[in-house]
Amino acid sequence: MHKISETDLETGFDSEVLSSLQERVSQARKPQISETETRGRGSAIGMAYRLSMELVVGILVGGFIGWWLDKWLSTKPIFLLVMLLLGMIAGVVNMLRTARDMRQVLGVDDTPVSDVKTQVTTETKKHTGEFSDGS
Repeated sequence: MHKISETDLETGFDSEVLSSLQERVSQARKPQISETETRGRGSAIGMAYRLSMELVVGILVGGFIGWWLDKWLSTKPIFLLVMLLLGMIAGVVNMLRTARDMRQVLGVDDTPVSDVKTQVTTETKKHTGEFSDGS
């Protein structure tokens, strides 16, 4: 293999052509997608997977419990249907809770989880008439 010496660079090659070639090579070596974009896509896919799994697991657990109760009590599909419905509700509630927690982790929602729980508890007590002071 032939090595290029300094005399070849001075006499045989155009420095502008070499510098433009060097720039093009360095541009080609850079990653096309930045590392932060790749992480962002991966975390978004992970979040979507987690949210969908919250719903699916709720339905599967509810369905299994209903099927087991029907088999144990020798009833037909009544417990299966009821527990599937409860599993769907539980899955949606878990999905919403997980989405709220993810928004807080990402910094989209500034309301702390403890404030949300306190607001819900206070509103529930107002509607049911339960207060710790006995009123």
